[in-house]
This record gives sequence, C-alpha cells and structure tokens, in this order.
Amino acid sequence: MKRTWLLILMMVVLMSSLVLFSACGAKDTGAPTDSTAEDQANTGDASGDRVIPADADPIVISSLNFTENVLLGQMTYDYLKYLGYPVESNLNLGSRGILRAGLKNDEVDLYWEYDGSIAMGEMAAPEPILDPDQCYTAVKDWDEKTNGIIWLDKSDINDTYCFCTRQEILDKYHITKFSEMADLIKNGEHFKMSASPEYQTREDGLPLLEKIYDFSMPREDCVTLSMGLDPEALVNKEIDITELGTTDPKIVKLGLAVLEDDKHAFQNYYAAPIVRADLLETFPNLAEDMKTLSSIFTVTNITEQIAKVDLDQTPEDQVSVAFLKEKGLIK
Repeated sequence: MKRTWLLILMMVVLMSSLVLFSACGAKDTGAPTDSTAEDQANTGDASGDRVIPADADPIVISSLNFTENVLLGQMTYDYLKYLGYPVESNLNLGSRGILRAGLKNDEVDLYWEYDGSIAMGEMAAPEPILDPDQCYTAVKDWDEKTNGIIWLDKSDINDTYCFCTRQEILDKYHITKFSEMADLIKNGEHFKMSASPEYQTREDGLPLLEKIYDFSMPREDCVTLSMGLDPEALVNKEIDITELGTTDPKIVKLGLAVLEDDKHAFQNYYAAPIVRADLLETFPNLAEDMKTLSSIFTVTNITEQIAKVDLDQTPEDQVSVAFLKEKGLIK
C-alpha cells in the first residue's frame, strides 16, 4: 500500500513539473496563446473584477425591428463583449410579441424596451401614465411580479412625440415651450399646424391637446399633408408646427426646433434594457454595467446615430463602435 501511494506521489510531482515547465516555456516565447489573443480581441482586457462564469451560456441580445432599437442592441452587444461577457447577437428579430415571448421562454436574454409601450399594451393601463417616473415604476413593478422580467435602469431616450417648428419662430416670439405657443394662439396669433382630418377630431388627438394646453386651434389653420412630408414642409414654410417622433433623424438633419411638451400631452416611452431575473444571478455585475451604458444616451445623441444609419447609410456596427469609443466605453 505504501509503495502504491509513493508511486502516486511521484507521478503527481512529475506532472506538476511538466505543467510548470510548459507554462514557463509559453511565457518565455513572449507570444500569447491563441485563447489569450482571442480574449484580448473580444474584451480589450476590460473584464476587471467582474464575476463571469467560464461555463456560462452566451447572453443572447436581441432587438425590435427598427433602427433605434437595433442600434441599442448593437451597442449593448459591442459593449458587453468588450467587457468580457459571453454574448450572442440576434438583432432585428421582429415584433414586440416575438421578443417578449422569447424573453419568457429563455430564447432571448436581453433587449431594450419602452415603458410606455408596455404600460399601454400588455399591462393595459386604463389611461396614459404621463408622469415619467410613475410610468417606469408601474411597468417595472408589474413586469417583475407578473412575468419575472427585470427592468434595469432606464436611459434618457424618450421615444415619444414632440412639437417641431422652425428656430426663427422661437427666436421671434422668445418661446421654448408649447404652452407658450398655445398662449400666443389664444391671443390671436396664427400658426399653420399639420393635422390630418382624423387627428383633428379623434378624442386622443387635437381635442386632447387643446384640453391639456387650454387653447383652441382654429381649424382653418390646420393643414393636411401626405405622410412623411412634414419635416420638409416646415423648412419650406408651408406649415409652422407639426408632431414628429422625438428621435426622427430629420429633426437633426434639417435643424428643426423642438418645443418642450411642458404639460406632458404625450405618453412617455423611455428606453430601458430588460432581462430575466436568472440572468442577473449568473452575471451579478450586469445591472451595474448596463447602468453605465444607459447613462450615456440622450434623445439628441441617439437621434444623431440614427441619422448616420438611415440617412447616411452607415452600417449599424460601425456607428456603434464609433459612438462607444467617443463616449469612452470601449477602446
């Protein structure tokens, strides 16, 4: 028995010596192994003290099928990959229903969602939740309790609607808010507003806007335009006011002026990354890392990135890497 244990001990010592020799030999060459080179390419040596299990499945990052959401997904993929997380890209997957089902069924792990969309959709809020913090909190609590879905810290991207005009009008009347323009209209000033016949009569259209801002828009000042022509019509002075999406790239491209919706006539749609609870158990640093990513976004800078994709035809991955480098999140 002692002889057997002695042989085992000798074999252990011999194997340890071989491992040590091999390690020293690799170090002496001055060249990284293939796995080290790959890790450096993927992470930029930025993994730090994060807890990232070696055997963890990749985080499947997906997106809805429009440019803004695809960009947010691409930036998440590039950022987390740089930090050393195992990631897999499945962007532009499709509709909200597909993504929500994928998240619940473990086929998708992370994508960016909009609190107002869930509030007025799946959560079925009886009326718009116009306070931004109340909307986010209500959706966050409901989704975790009902579906086990965790809303991480939201960004400052509010992809809702806004009132656009020309800068010369703001300068002429010294206004920045829609309430100030509404006061001008009440006092007899005339501004041409783009408004379809349906919008002029629909309960949640112009009548709601007039109620919230306590003014009456003369219907003779309402102009009906073909869909998508409003931005150019503003520039050409065919109209003076219109509603656009806050992240419409033409706002940046054409230099349109945005009036503050200071009485919150529009439902908020703040973008935030959402995940399942089990993902945060596997990657305990993920929530804080995503908070860092969320903090760099504004309506203005995401709109600028959308313009690069939609108007300048730059690929999403190139826009993503350049923006993350500009913000100092990757090297």
